[in-house]
Amino acid sequence: YQRRVHEPTALDSFLTHNGPLLLSASLVRHCPMPCLAIFHTILTHSSHCLDPFIITLCIEWIEDTSASFELRVASAQLVWVVALQGAERLEELVRMGAVVALIELLKSGDKEAQHTAISGLWSLSSSCLARPPMVTALSLIVYQLTFGPMAPACGLLCCLSANVSAHESFQRSRAIPALIDTLRTSAAVDIQQTIAGTLGNLARTHTLRASIRNLGGVPLLLSLLEHPQARPSVLGALLNMCEADGTSRTILKEAGGLPLLMPVSTLLR
Repeated sequence: YQRRVHEPTALDSFLTHNGPLLLSASLVRHCPMPCLAIFHTILTHSSHCLDPFIITLCIEWIEDTSASFELRVASAQLVWVVALQGAERLEELVRMGAVVALIELLKSGDKEAQHTAISGLWSLSSSCLARPPMVTALSLIVYQLTFGPMAPACGLLCCLSANVSAHESFQRSRAIPALIDTLRTSAAVDIQQTIAGTLGNLARTHTLRASIRNLGGVPLLLSLLEHPQARPSVLGALLNMCEADGTSRTILKEAGGLPLLMPVSTLLR
């Protein structure tokens, strides 16, 4: 396996001669870890699609709390790779219950399992069908901001915040304080850019806009304008904060923000 699968010229030959054996249900069930490793390599190095029954097995293992974390994580990693194969495969995963399974894995106390679950959910979040069940797990997703790596959790929260109907759930899960704290402590520009985009989405709702303002969000966002990569997201967030909020406009002016926002200052008067 190690010799043949990692040689691109030998991969098709390997699959031709060993494919039927690899797709044997009995073999996959009795030797799951080696089979999952082979499937992961095949999907990573070729355009081959995984048989639906293998995906079904992976989803069952992810949900099975009696299974080892090693097996659950390996199954989730394979689902994650399948989700990257295109919209059709992504929708298939959602219909087969991958979102619910990954949320179950997210509830575990194992950090590697939680990171794998949140990364898988992030890859599935581009499907509109996947987002409603994710919103029910917002508290679990927000909790992932308390330890790294934070990029998957931030990306997933940004995606979910685009839907105004989910904003009430953001309020209940106390997402704003967690986002502000992460924005204040993270030095990673990609994290700052993503959180600024999330705050901009949430600022379209009055109660969330007030929470962002009361937690010092306006001057914090202003401080990020020096980063060119984050600037478009920061400008969008500040516009949403100030467009219908006189208090935020006042805070912005007192913080000396207008000179920094000359291209859009007419909207903030």
